[in-house]
Amino acid sequence: MLLWHEVAKGSPRLSTLECEVQLPPRRFRYDFKIPGTDVLVEVNGGTYHKKRLGHSSAAGIARDYEKSNYCQMKGWQQFTYDTKQVNLHNLQALYDYICKRYPHLC
Repeated sequence: MLLWHEVAKGSPRLSTLECEVQLPPRRFRYDFKIPGTDVLVEVNGGTYHKKRLGHSSAAGIARDYEKSNYCQMKGWQQFTYDTKQVNLHNLQALYDYICKRYPHLC
């Protein structure tokens, strides 16, 4: 996620993201983990697809709820965005939140 590198460029500990993270024992995968935190980032693609595929179908939405709840029950925080929400403004807000919660990383 190129925009994240721009937002976090002043914080070497935060500038690298772990990709395709899985929380055992479930098979759920999360798009990114912020190193040194309990923060996971999920980007839902296909939200605006007309055919209701993936995250926009009833089954996909139910699966996303299950995944989000599982994440929280395991003590993680999940931030979910659709592809249009992955922008400098939202990532800066996430970075600011992380720096408040984990000041030693910033």
